Amino acid sequence: MKRLKWVFYILIVLFVLVQFYRPDITPRQVNVSNSDLLMTIPGAPEKVRSACYDCHSHETVLPWYAAINPVGIFVRNHVLEGRKHLNFSVIQDYPTEKKVKKLNECAEAIREVHAHGILYLVTSRSSSVR
Repeated sequence: MKRLKWVFYILIVLFVLVQFYRPDITPRQVNVSNSDLLMTIPGAPEKVRSACYDCHSHETVLPWYAAINPVGIFVRNHVLEGRKHLNFSVIQDYPTEKKVKKLNECAEAIREVHAHGILYLVTSRSSSVR
């Protein structure tokens, strides 16, 4: 019983310590603007903004549970990975072919709800992908 008590104390200390680790997701200063290609598709800017911008832009709004690690570490890493794959804040700097390819992928992801998996649907309540 004494050993179990120490294990419990150690777990609590580790949980508290992990709260101090925060991966940095703050953006570098960029010229934020919508892509001219995106603006030509009726309804696309609103749909993309509500479905994708939290993970794929520098306009990330983290949910409340992202403040609690280890879930917060997962969410922040997910955002960083999303920005690596596609970043709407700098999409205007992409070559035209890459823009078209990425926007086609976005359209497909919005049409197919399973694109981000069940975890995305559960954690992204504000998303209009549903």
